[in-house]
Amino acid sequence: MLYPSITENSFVATITDNISVNQSGNRNCGNFKIYNMIGEEIKQFEVKIVNSLLLFDVNSLHPGMYYLVVNIGKNKYYSRFVKI
Repeated sequence: MLYPSITENSFVATITDNISVNQSGNRNCGNFKIYNMIGEEIKQFEVKIVNSLLLFDVNSLHPGMYYLVVNIGKNKYYSRFVKI
């Protein structure tokens, strides 16, 4: 889940799936990519999932519609947002 879907500065992504812990005791890493409407990758993040809320700063993006693609383990999630 992503909110707010229309933002000026930042948005929050909520990870609702159970996040497993690997054998070394580290939590899974999430790969987050932001794409513009024509499919160009604009930004990429790789973060350790520590809790279910992740804050993204999108101040550097130009106004427009974007897609957020989240890869966590074998799962892939899609969401879109508007930067005003």
